[in-house]
Amino acid sequence: MLIIGWGKKSKKVADIGLMKCKNCHNIVGFELRELSKKVSLYFVPVAKWAKEYYMVCPVCDAGYKIEKEDKNKLIEETIGLPDNSTSLAIWNHIVESFENFSVKNQDAETFFKKTKKKLLKMGFNEDEVGYVLGCFIREISELERKE
Repeated sequence: MLIIGWGKKSKKVADIGLMKCKNCHNIVGFELRELSKKVSLYFVPVAKWAKEYYMVCPVCDAGYKIEKEDKNKLIEETIGLPDNSTSLAIWNHIVESFENFSVKNQDAETFFKKTKKKLLKMGFNEDEVGYVLGCFIREISELERKE
C-alpha cells in the first residue's frame, strides 16, 4: 500500500510589523507567508515547488502577494521590529490609554510621554515602544486627514 499526498502548504516565514489591512481595516501584526505546492509520501514531504510569498492579515486571512525579489528586502527591513504579540500588546495598551486621554483632554505630547514611560516600566524596551507609538501616530494622522 502506497500513501501519496499532494496539495498546497502555507508556512509563516516572519512577522513583518503592524499595518492596517485593506480588507478588514484592522491594525494587525502582518505575517510573511510562503505558499508552495507539495507532494508527500507516507505523510513525509518529498518535494516542494511553485513558491509564492504573501503578506497575510491574521484576522481575515487576506493575502497581498510579494515578489520573490522583494521577500528578502522585506525581511531585512523588519528584522529589528518586535514580534507581533509584543507589538499588539503595546498597541492595545496605547489604545486603552488614548481612550482615557480623550476623556481627560490632555495635550498629545503629555499623553505620549506618559504612555511611553508607563510602557517602559511594564518591561517593554524603548525600540519596541518607539516603533508601536510611531505606528499609532501614523494611524491617528491618517484618521485626521480623512475627517
